[in-house]
Amino acid sequence: MKLKHLNEWLSFGANLGVLVGIIFLIIELQQTNRIARVSAEYELRNNFSSLNELHMMDPDYADFITYTSSDNAVIEGADAFRVEQGINRLLNIWLAGIFSYENGIASEMIYNNIIDDARAVIENNSPAARVLWRKQLDTYPSLESTELFQYIYGLLESYDELGREL
Repeated sequence: MKLKHLNEWLSFGANLGVLVGIIFLIIELQQTNRIARVSAEYELRNNFSSLNELHMMDPDYADFITYTSSDNAVIEGADAFRVEQGINRLLNIWLAGIFSYENGIASEMIYNNIIDDARAVIENNSPAARVLWRKQLDTYPSLESTELFQYIYGLLESYDELGREL
């Protein structure tokens, strides 16, 4: 009889240990998810900060961006290449952020910041730069169906229809 009670207590203890272990794992997973979210948002914000620093710390680049954003800009040759690479950089940052959001790693705030940033960038681009935006978007047909590309295409079309004021 004593052996049976001992076995029951040992079984109960083992089951309790398993339950405590599962609870511990759940808590650890939640913490890991929070750390991943914070890290993703930190990284995305750092990408935006590095672009801002480039504009602030390099007067020649700031002048270049100001010129290419003006309505009378003519963007050709090496200047077009520089703008295209800037567009690619933004697209990569935005796509990474949206991918992180869609997979539960980044917050809705990051997603909304990306959409706001895309709108602001397109609104402040010159007609010549908008042509380069289309060219870069068209370079990646596999991404054409993404929400981000559809949004930017829509902004570009609205811009063309309504002029400078969106």
